[in-house]
Amino acid sequence: MRRRRVAFIASLPAGRNVSDGFRLALTGTPGTGKSTVAQMLSNDGYEVITVESLAEQHGLS
Repeated sequence: MRRRRVAFIASLPAGRNVSDGFRLALTGTPGTGKSTVAQMLSNDGYEVITVESLAEQHGLS
């Protein structure tokens, strides 16, 4: 599954940014699958952080 996602992303015009690193924000109304996608990314080895932890890191909480 991971290989297919990586191959798909690499096939996109902006896919080369993936190899350089990128940030992705998951937003949406309740029940749209944000947590599911975040869990899938985490399972594939991507770092997933919450807006709450970002605020805490920057002294905004």
